[in-house]
Amino acid sequence: MSMQRVSPLPSLLILCSLLPSQSVDLVADIHRAASARSSGPIGAGTGLLPGGQPLDRFVSCAGSRYFVARTVAGRDGLWRLPAGAGTPQLLADFPRLDPRTADVHHPICVDFGSGPRLAFVHSGALWISDGTSSGTARVSMLAHARVGAIEVLGRRLLVLIGRQLWVSDGTNVGTQLVRTFPGTRELREPRSLLANAAGTEAYFWAEDLAALWKTDGTTVGTVRLKYVRASQGSLFRRSPWQLVRLNGVVVFVGKDAAHGEELWRTDGTPAGTRLVRDFVPGPESSFPGLSPEAVVGGVLYFSGVGLGTGFELWRTDGTPAG
Repeated sequence: MSMQRVSPLPSLLILCSLLPSQSVDLVADIHRAASARSSGPIGAGTGLLPGGQPLDRFVSCAGSRYFVARTVAGRDGLWRLPAGAGTPQLLADFPRLDPRTADVHHPICVDFGSGPRLAFVHSGALWISDGTSSGTARVSMLAHARVGAIEVLGRRLLVLIGRQLWVSDGTNVGTQLVRTFPGTRELREPRSLLANAAGTEAYFWAEDLAALWKTDGTTVGTVRLKYVRASQGSLFRRSPWQLVRLNGVVVFVGKDAAHGEELWRTDGTPAGTRLVRDFVPGPESSFPGLSPEAVVGGVLYFSGVGLGTGFELWRTDGTPAG
């Protein structure tokens, strides 16, 4: 198939259907549950923020769902919602010791070889939970810096924090620094770390977002693929540094002096990290907007500026011809 313009975005109509009328029921008074709970050395919960603090970061793992909710005292509560219509359970709550890092960052489900576990970073340290309060424990201190991204790589976990890349097998001994990167900017962009479909390599931005790197979780296997700058984004693109898996490669928005911000791809080699298409020839940009949720049947749908046509909807299979 050839890469095609699907439709000018202004002409698209999005039709929304109303959901059938349903009752809204209280699942649990988690404010009261948090206030009554004593969590030992971690600290007692004191309820959710008044005024309706939104629940954040729902993650499914081993048949349960987990979420984070801030407490009145400024603590971050980690909650477990059992399968079915179970009552939410407060597993742990954490004081915010450092306003930059004392958040429960990027909860993710990972199987280190003994079954699914919930992993997350709090105050610069890696934590693992088996879904119980007693089984929620700190594994290792990483760095006193802001977390950028977390990704599963096979049976290991990768963490970008500060200007460092860490790898963990779920144990203290097996949690190690892979590399510290040059530059002054922290690797703090969410969705900027992505494993390939096989789970053997992961791709990420480093060097002040000026280069795309790959890693297999080892120092020797962590190498720069190409100097190509990540998109700086705009009001209409919340995650411009997004990496998306597509038909065995990874596509992204890259920027260089000759082409501006355009659609790029990588197969994990320097030679295979290249421009897919210059939609607006020359140094001007087409500003593609990518999302993994927009991959349907091996085709990625994305927004971008066409030559003389403004923002439009496009589709690609990740190849220059497609």
